[in-house]
This record gives sequence, C-alpha cells and structure tokens, in this order.
Amino acid sequence: MHLTRLVKDGMIVLKRMKVPLYSNKYSKKTYTIHQLLLCLCIKEIQQQSYRDCRDFIDDFDRLQETLEIPSVPHFTTMQKALQQFPPRWYKMILKRFICLLKSRANAVIDGTGVVQTKASHSYITRIGRTIQKRDYFKEIIVLDPDDGYILTFQGAHGHYHESPYFIQLLEEIPIPLDEVCGDKAFDSENNQRYVIKHRKATSYVDVKGTPKRGRHRKRVYKKKHTAEWKQRYKQMRNAIESKNFSLKHRFGDYIPGKTIYSRRRYLAIRVLAANLMVLHKSGNITFFILILIEDFYRPIFWKCLYNAPLYYNNGGK
Repeated sequence: MHLTRLVKDGMIVLKRMKVPLYSNKYSKKTYTIHQLLLCLCIKEIQQQSYRDCRDFIDDFDRLQETLEIPSVPHFTTMQKALQQFPPRWYKMILKRFICLLKSRANAVIDGTGVVQTKASHSYITRIGRTIQKRDYFKEIIVLDPDDGYILTFQGAHGHYHESPYFIQLLEEIPIPLDEVCGDKAFDSENNQRYVIKHRKATSYVDVKGTPKRGRHRKRVYKKKHTAEWKQRYKQMRNAIESKNFSLKHRFGDYIPGKTIYSRRRYLAIRVLAANLMVLHKSGNITFFILILIEDFYRPIFWKCLYNAPLYYNNGGK
C-alpha cells in the first residue's frame, strides 16, 4: 500500500469535509487535526504502538513531506489527540465523509467480537484460562455492500446484544437507503417496521422461524423464499463477512483501551482508515473531481501552466 498516496487523499477529503484545523483558538497550532488524524490512521494500518509509529514517520521523509509537518510529533501528542474528542465527534466526521462521496446507499449490518488482550488463544488455553463474554469488545458496523464504505459503527461490551442498536445506527446514516440487510439476530417487528415504513427501503433482514405475529415480519417472510431475495441476501451477507475478516486481518483482532470510550475512539480511527483505503483503491468519480479542484487552486499548478509552452506559439506544430 502506498501510504503517501493514502495520506494525500486523506488530506483532500478532510479539507473538503470542512474538518477544523484546530480544536480552539488558543491551541499551540503546531500540528493540525488533519495531520494528527492521519498519523493515527497510519498507526492503525501499520499495527504499531505510539512509539513505533513515531519512529516510522521519522524514518519516512516522503511521508513527512506529504503530511506537511514541521517536525515529527511526539508519541504522547498522538495519544492525547485521540483522547481529545468524544466518540460522537468521530461519528460526525464519518457522516460528512459519507455525504461527500455518496447520495444514496444500501446497508448491511453485523457485529463481530475482538479481544481486549494481546495474549494469543493458544497461550490462554495453555495457562488454563477461558475467555468470557465480558472479555470481548463487540464491533457493530453498517456497510455499503456495493462499494465497501462503512456507513456508521458502534462499539459495545461483548455480552450486549446487537439488536437494540439496529434503529439507532440506521438513524445515524444521513443519506437515503434503498436496501437494508441483517441476519436473524436483528429480526423484530420494530426493526422491520422501521426499515419498511420509516426508511422506505426493501428489507432483507432474515426472519426467525415462521412468524405468528407482526404484519411486516410476515411480509418479509413471504418474500424470503423467492430466488431473487435469497440471492441478494447472500450477496450482502458475504460482503459484510468479508469486511469483518479484512478489518481483523488489517488491524488485528485486538483493540486497546482501558475504558469503553477509549476503545470506541480506536474503533473510529480504524473505520476512518478503512474508508480511506477503500477510497484509495476505488475509482470514485466524485473524488477525482475533488482532486482536480484541489490541483486547480494550487499555486504550483498555475506556475507550471504559465511556464509551459503554448501550442500556437510554435506555429501549431
């Protein structure tokens, strides 16, 4: 992966999302919020500690030029920058990101667990210890299965159920939804009613057993046995399962943090980094337009254009 290109794309996106450069007017203004957020993304992508990330950026001169930092920030600077804002601030950043690149979306929701200890499973088994549900941290993400962007997220304790977060997460998506998918864990009359009646979307939330109550659950149950419904449900479920696997493969199945709020902040940085990676690999026409606008208003662009030879000066040759 080209980290310099990813950081360059991230600088453009954060600028177009109108993320403030500084938290308040009395800050030291040595580093901007954009630079510190991208440093945290690099830390998560490289699966490094704060000290190792600081040394990595110090040895990477081209990365420093892309970040436009006067000097490499101290590892405590990145650590304090992560704890500076509450988790809902990172969700606001994600909303602006989605509104910038998409006008409509499909959504599939699922949860997966990550451990809160760096000890391997084999070591825990060898010492005679078992991992309890309270030792897990549950990541609940809402994914657009068509392009791979994470629309919103939620972090919860391992013994919490995902279903109460269904409506809350869908309400956080600021754009219209066409299709909503979920497994049987999210099946309830309230969830089905919200998808069909309030979001005006097609429900692909699987129904448990044969419903005896609930008008919307019965309606989805009738469509469940059609070939078209099964194919689309399988496609969306495969997308979310692949995304959960790729997140654990890229960022690891361990999440640091002593409190639930710290873990949610780390999860927010991982989501931002994952969306930047998808944006880097995709051919989003909206982002290409933003790059052209950014280059158009850059002074070096006009300097090169002014010094370039004109076609008609050479007689059209």
